[in-house]
Amino acid sequence: MAMAAEEESSDNYTPPGTPEPPLPQSQEQAHAATQAQVAALQSNTETNHLEQPTFENDDANVLDEAGELVRARFLDFLTNCPHAESYRKQAHKVDMDTITVDHAHLRDYDGELAEALDGEYTRFSPHLRRAVSEFIDHVHQEDDLDRPTDLYKAYFVSVFNLPNVICVRMLRTEMIGRLCSVAGTVTREYAI
Repeated sequence: MAMAAEEESSDNYTPPGTPEPPLPQSQEQAHAATQAQVAALQSNTETNHLEQPTFENDDANVLDEAGELVRARFLDFLTNCPHAESYRKQAHKVDMDTITVDHAHLRDYDGELAEALDGEYTRFSPHLRRAVSEFIDHVHQEDDLDRPTDLYKAYFVSVFNLPNVICVRMLRTEMIGRLCSVAGTVTREYAI
């Protein structure tokens, strides 16, 4: 019998701090309670007690100053580096959507920019893509070429000739978001 009493009490156990369930109310009592809550909210709103905080910068308008600096420096690299002509030739290709950049060129021209990209490539990728789009627009305007018909075309950056090549088995979570070159052998491939 003592066991049965303990089982019953464990079924009805509520952890401390849990609000008690509301008592059943008639429809009139529930309606009156709702009206009282609405009136309280209206009076608090009029006195600005529940006013939502306003922020000068919405999330959509937050400016990544480092990202903008990377964009400007990468655009400068594409237009002014000693190998700029090869990047201009890539921009002339009509079906081109990717600029292929030699990491050694980038490192020689602006080592600090190369280091920033190596460390936080995922963060700066959208800014690099904007710089490529601006570069292509600039090249097309300068050379009086027709602009691509798709104004919202997505452009990408491909980087090759990285100084360090990492074995696939050596990849670790600290490499997430970083720019790295991976070497490995594909032994099997499965369609997903």
